[in-house]
Amino acid sequence: MASSHYLKHWLSFHRRLKSKADANAGLTLIECLVAIVVTGLVVGLISPAVVISVATRVNSQKTEQALKTAQSEIDRVRAIVERGSYQVSDLPPSVTFVAANSTTGTTAGGTDYITELPETIDGPTQNGLIGASATYASTGYTFSRAREVDVNGDGATDFAIQAFRSPGQLDADGLPVAFSMGVRVYDLDAFDPNSSANLAVEEATAGVIGTQGDRDALPLAVIYTTIAKSDLSGSLCDYVQYLGSTPSSNYECN
Repeated sequence: MASSHYLKHWLSFHRRLKSKADANAGLTLIECLVAIVVTGLVVGLISPAVVISVATRVNSQKTEQALKTAQSEIDRVRAIVERGSYQVSDLPPSVTFVAANSTTGTTAGGTDYITELPETIDGPTQNGLIGASATYASTGYTFSRAREVDVNGDGATDFAIQAFRSPGQLDADGLPVAFSMGVRVYDLDAFDPNSSANLAVEEATAGVIGTQGDRDALPLAVIYTTIAKSDLSGSLCDYVQYLGSTPSSNYECN
């Protein structure tokens, strides 16, 4: 009886020890390897999507900043013209555009309205950067140059902006009162001080990207517009003449 009692007691003690050992048991080597492989696969599948998402967001922000920069330059020149009392040197560099007849597409010269084509103007040269402090009146500032722009005021150049205009319609004092204007904003990476080649003029796409996209070659923002002084009695006549037509007697032009 005593031996049977001790045997039961030993078996009970053994079961408690075994249960405690099982509870404290860790993962086996195979289980660890499986966990590592699964984690690696998940991270590998997610990482490209995360990288592309971040790069696309950065590119979109850059494009938005470039567009605001271009529009700001257009608005600044328009304000100068509207205020009056300006000089030719206050306006972007002048360059002759290719003009086409709006109905036939032939070289301008007829009596129909004329469409100027600012997209025919070459982009800036890759070594054509000019400092942010430069103005249109600065020596050597031509349409083939691009002015550095610091958007956020941190002292570092963010973009380079090319601005140009057509000769336009002149008033009695020889000042342009109606003209076409073009603005292109490039990423700084597009420029190379060792190259005199012209940059492209077609606007970069804003699609999903995983790298620099088109920023190394194409402008991030392009705006072409017409600027005309509108607060003078002869402004309408000047604008009609700028379009390549002869104002009728109803305009009462001088």
